[in-house]
Amino acid sequence: MKKDVDNVDFDLDHKDIINRLRFQQQKHGLSHADIASRINWDRSKVQRVFFGKQSQHLNNLCLELSNAYNWSYEWMINGDVKGQENFEEQTQAIPLYQYHKVNHAFFNDHTLYVPKKLCYRIQNLCLYEMIGDSMQSTIYANEIVLADYCTKFIGDGIYLLKIWNVVQIKRIQQIGLNSFNVTCDNSNYKNYDLSEDEQSNLDIIAKVKHVITEPN
Repeated sequence: MKKDVDNVDFDLDHKDIINRLRFQQQKHGLSHADIASRINWDRSKVQRVFFGKQSQHLNNLCLELSNAYNWSYEWMINGDVKGQENFEEQTQAIPLYQYHKVNHAFFNDHTLYVPKKLCYRIQNLCLYEMIGDSMQSTIYANEIVLADYCTKFIGDGIYLLKIWNVVQIKRIQQIGLNSFNVTCDNSNYKNYDLSEDEQSNLDIIAKVKHVITEPN
């Protein structure tokens, strides 16, 4: 029998529940759009709940996911012992990167759980929530990226960086010996070159390895 999704009111540990939902999402290769279509919710609503921005809908989402995918409602809500053991064996807790306005970076005490298979051969892990649409269609706003913390250029690719005191994600390509081309995957944004003298404005934080969620 289908569980009633109305008038559900439990006192939940929201962060732990969201981590378990993310684990299930990654394990089954589901996007927010996949889930929204299956449970007949708006995709943006699903995405906001997954990012902890509408926790008032978290109970109902767990009920809907249990009905739609036969996931254990009790495990999503409470983390039963057997399910928790499997969860901890298959995931790794990684801190979210934040940038403080007083000109320094730090890793805060907020963590997300990522499937260990994504962490293979990555030494210094951090997560970052994409801000803005400059890297669409590779990375969409509010998606989480898994990055390898570093302090220098280690080959062409997508980087979490601070440029002109703004933390952002951009693609970097080396041009010649002493200059870099900094590009956005969204063609509506301008690309630019950094000469050797201008590189004093560039601080590399981490190289992006994976996008944790998919928009489609």
